[in-house]
Amino acid sequence: MEGLKSSCDNGLIFDVGLHRGEDTEFYLKKGFRVVAIEASEALCREAEQRLSGAIAAGRLTIINRAVAATPGEVTFFENAVSVWGTVVPSWAERNLRLGAPSIERKVQAVTLGSLIAEFGIPYYLKIDIEGMDRIALEALTETATRPKYVSIESEKISFT
Repeated sequence: MEGLKSSCDNGLIFDVGLHRGEDTEFYLKKGFRVVAIEASEALCREAEQRLSGAIAAGRLTIINRAVAATPGEVTFFENAVSVWGTVVPSWAERNLRLGAPSIERKVQAVTLGSLIAEFGIPYYLKIDIEGMDRIALEALTETATRPKYVSIESEKISFT
C-alpha cells in the first residue's frame, strides 16, 4: 500500500470505535496520541467537547467516519443502544429483533489501510465496530509492519 510508514509509532494508538471515548480518555491519560474513529456524529461531537483540551494540544484526532472495506458512502444503522450502531444490515436486523430499532443514516466510510497510510502504524490498535472488526483487521495484511498490540471485539464462544 503506497504511503505506508514502515515502523510502528510507539506513541500512537488507534481507537477504532470511539463510542463515548472512555478508552480514548484512558490512552490520553497514559500519554499516548490517539486517532479515534466513530461513525456516529453525535458520539463524535460529545467526545470532541469532553476531550477538547487533547484536540487543541494535537494529541487527539477524531474522525467521524465508518470503517469499511472500501471508501465511500455507507448506511449506518444508528441504534438507541449506542454500542449497537453498525453498518452491517444483518446486525441491525438482530438489534431490531432484540427490541432496539435503528435509524438509517448515510455516512462516509474510510478504510483502516488509508488511516494507517495517513497517520502511521499505531503501537496499539483497538477495534470495536459491531460486525466490521474482521474487515478492519484484514487491512493489516497490507502492511509489513503491524501494531505491537491489537484487540478486537468478538462474540465467538467457540473456534471449532
